[in-house]
Amino acid sequence: MKGLSRDSRSGIWQMDRVVEIPPGLALHPGLNKTRIRGSTYETDFEVAAELFLRVIFNTKKELEEGPPRKSFTVDDGIKEYWKTRKSAHQIKDAEFHTYILGKFLGGIPLKLIHTNHPKVQEMIEYCKEVHENSAGTINKRLGVLGHILKMAHKEWRDEHNRVWIDSPGNIAKLDDTPVKGYPLTGGQERELLKHLTPDLADVALFAIHTGLRDKYIRGLKWDQEVVIRGLGSVFDIGNKNGIPHRVVLNSISSDIVERKRGQHEEYVFTHSTRTRSGDGTFVSGGKDRANYLSVLGNRRFKNAARDVGLADARGPGHSFRFHDLRHTFATRLKAMDVPTKTIKDLMGHSTGDITAQYTSLETTNLLKASQLLVDWYDTGPSLWVRKSGQAA
Repeated sequence: MKGLSRDSRSGIWQMDRVVEIPPGLALHPGLNKTRIRGSTYETDFEVAAELFLRVIFNTKKELEEGPPRKSFTVDDGIKEYWKTRKSAHQIKDAEFHTYILGKFLGGIPLKLIHTNHPKVQEMIEYCKEVHENSAGTINKRLGVLGHILKMAHKEWRDEHNRVWIDSPGNIAKLDDTPVKGYPLTGGQERELLKHLTPDLADVALFAIHTGLRDKYIRGLKWDQEVVIRGLGSVFDIGNKNGIPHRVVLNSISSDIVERKRGQHEEYVFTHSTRTRSGDGTFVSGGKDRANYLSVLGNRRFKNAARDVGLADARGPGHSFRFHDLRHTFATRLKAMDVPTKTIKDLMGHSTGDITAQYTSLETTNLLKASQLLVDWYDTGPSLWVRKSGQAA
């Protein structure tokens, strides 16, 4: 075979041949031929010939199409996407969405991405459960991913002017029909708290009486506590938009805080951990902030909701969530005829500077409204408007 010769000393077949294709078929017309030289590392002629023909075929293909394309990843796409973001709004939006995309999909080749990819589904579930993102927010994130795939297929090119991927994977959007929150009845609250560990029960009850989201309860620190003469303790934090939010404590949430006092030098809410001793048995590890994970992703909370009959509380396939404790907070206040503006202030939807917004009078009014949540246990049920099928 032309270009294939046997070394007389080793008996190994060697390759030496110029491979050429018509200029019109070459990726670069001036580069339509190349020389291949090297060893087949084979002494058997038939095996060496098969290998040689495969090298010739791949060489011709490379002359026609260029070298194999780089396997561009989602991280590569994110970097290119950032170059298209110009305004402050676009940059802020890109930061919000690409962080999660990179966290879950960063190293995966773009050509493998599609709706049903396991990591895409894992990302969606994480956004739902841990970040409490709405379907609309998740769809915007999926839209960014779809845009990256589209640009990689149509616009972005490598050094040989070839698009990054041959076809974009399909990215289907979620059904963003709103699923309403589910407020607990008094009986459901009692049953849910019974099925939680003491630490998680405290967190859940604190959420019912403050309206705080899971991440703000986990992040509550003692240095955010402010003692106001005649009123007691409040916590000055920031809401999700960075706007100051004063968390007032009614008698129930105040008792919870007092129980936590002294358990950890920095954080209000911690939980007991277990460590393995030398003999392999588990022993209590005391209070360890590093091991206090989000209640939203805590299997014990989900199991407790299921065990008390709340697996489909918000409709088929839509279980009771930790976020529904926030809905419980708002619904009970509304049942006690608390004005909408006051409810928004208590939930952290207020605006303005904290020193101007939260005067002593304002804080007193918020505290009075919050204390009505305690009164609700006696008077609330008579005012309660139950959903169809919701147990008393």
